[in-house]
Amino acid sequence: MSRAIELLIERVAEEEELARKLFAKATGDAAFAEQQLDALNGFRESYTERLTEEGAAGMDSAQLAHYNAFIDKLDGAAESQTQVLRTARDQAEKYREKWLAVKGRRKALETLLEKQRERERIAEMKKEQKASDEAALNSFMRRLRTEDGASGEEEC
Repeated sequence: MSRAIELLIERVAEEEELARKLFAKATGDAAFAEQQLDALNGFRESYTERLTEEGAAGMDSAQLAHYNAFIDKLDGAAESQTQVLRTARDQAEKYREKWLAVKGRRKALETLLEKQRERERIAEMKKEQKASDEAALNSFMRRLRTEDGASGEEEC
């Protein structure tokens, strides 16, 4: 029985390792998506500051329209990247939950294995104790027979 549980633990441990790796990758993907969003927001902020510092007064309407169109594109990219980040975080959370569930299953199996081994150890101890008790009883009975035989010879 213990060997079957050990094999099951090995398989679940492999599943756990895969789930951990998927979680780590998804976490990395989310971090990368967040860095890209931060970069987009930083770029937008610096571009807006440049427009403010240089002033719209020195630009003709075509240049101003170009600046505003570019800022709109940055806003659109930031919105798209925000969705990518949200999806990546959701995926990371899904993989985290999967990893923790498999980890919990492995720990439960390990606990079951420990209990099984303890039951086997106790059963083995009882078996040894029974054998020891039988040996002691047999020895005692032989001594009694020997003593009875010796005292019977003296009476004759």
